Amino acid sequence: MTRTRRLPRKNRTTGQRRRVVAYVRVSTEDQAESGLSLESQRQRAAAWVSAQADAELVEVVEDAGHSATTLDRPGLTRVLDMVAAGDVDTVLVVKLDRLTRRLRDFHQVFPRLQRAGVSLASVTDNMDTSTACGRLMLNVLLSFAEAEVDTTAERTRDALRVLKNSGRRYSGRPRYGTRLEGERVVEDPRETLTLAELRRLVEDGKTVSMSLRQVARHLAEAGHLSRAGKVFTAMQVARLLDRLEDEGVTAMENAA
Repeated sequence: MTRTRRLPRKNRTTGQRRRVVAYVRVSTEDQAESGLSLESQRQRAAAWVSAQADAELVEVVEDAGHSATTLDRPGLTRVLDMVAAGDVDTVLVVKLDRLTRRLRDFHQVFPRLQRAGVSLASVTDNMDTSTACGRLMLNVLLSFAEAEVDTTAERTRDALRVLKNSGRRYSGRPRYGTRLEGERVVEDPRETLTLAELRRLVEDGKTVSMSLRQVARHLAEAGHLSRAGKVFTAMQVARLLDRLEDEGVTAMENAA
């Protein structure tokens, strides 16, 4: 569910004020229905803009019920279209994780802003890349975020490896490609075939030119469905691709 709220522009003075588009997001439908988190983000974004002498909030774009694990979000697409069209000067988020939680996705989005001469600002992180100090702050934040992600992932992989090698259950639900037999985790033949097909697509480099939904359709047409027997969602495909990347399955490595 995505809604766009266009704000009145009667006070805008062309050429003198920064045109700011605020991007707000919540990840679950429950949050979207309550509207509380979205409203809080709108208010904080409006307050930030009001505090800037040279800025005007021209639009608030919402992604309600969309996870940050993928860039395939209608609201984010809308923002990037505005950037490409030259309709904005600054993209504002309340916190960087509203934009994305993945460093590799951030490094896809931010260069597009830079090429268009558009700055990125974050209320909570006290950062605005229209200034040298803001660009420095961004680099610091990304460095710490990357270190935290790497450390957490390393610890998690080590712990799960011990449990997996012992054949014991290590999560509330067995990982895709496996199933439970009593308290032991064993391979699920049907899901293993699905992973093999997805792995083949990655290694052949086909996923580079396909959207997440196109990958899901390809799997369905090949007879590969989710654990619930339905066509995979874009989010489910993104998680499986992340898993394959963690396992070292990439088109680049295959080509090498």
